[in-house]
Amino acid sequence: MDHPESDYIQRVLSEPLKDALSAVVLYQPLDPIEFLANYLKYWAIKVRDYRCRKFAIFEMERILALQIPFNIRLQAERAIRAEQNFLKGERMRVEEEEKRRLAELQRRRELTETKATMATNAMRSQVWPLVMEEVIDMATEVAFKVWWRMERSRLKAERAARLAESRKMDGNEMGEEGMEEEEEGDEDEDEE
Repeated sequence: MDHPESDYIQRVLSEPLKDALSAVVLYQPLDPIEFLANYLKYWAIKVRDYRCRKFAIFEMERILALQIPFNIRLQAERAIRAEQNFLKGERMRVEEEEKRRLAELQRRRELTETKATMATNAMRSQVWPLVMEEVIDMATEVAFKVWWRMERSRLKAERAARLAESRKMDGNEMGEEGMEEEEEGDEDEDEE
């Protein structure tokens, strides 16, 4: 006849009971019943902990198995977000570098224009006195030439007036000779 209790004992306690009886034979305790009871109690705690650990590991693996597709999708989304953030950061960095480059280029242009203006002004301030001196010399020379022409004209007019006076006094012959002499003197002065 089948007894449900004996089936249970065989199914659940067969291995620990076999191990407990081997331990009794091996150690030969003074009180084998107490030793057997302690051994089975210890075995129950050990098995319970072992089964709990095994169940926990099994549950964790099951949960991970369920979470893997979700984790893969989550990791893919994170990777896409990280890549987008990286690209955005790179774009901003490139734009910032371009702004800095344009600002530096503009600053260099302004500095070049400023230096060119300063150099031009410095050159003008250095050249201006020389140009003024040259202009003054040229103006003085022109003024002197004009004065010299006017002076010659005045001298000619004075000679002509003296000649006219002397003609009146000496007559026509003397006046013509004097006129020729004065004209020769004027030609010598023109050559100078």
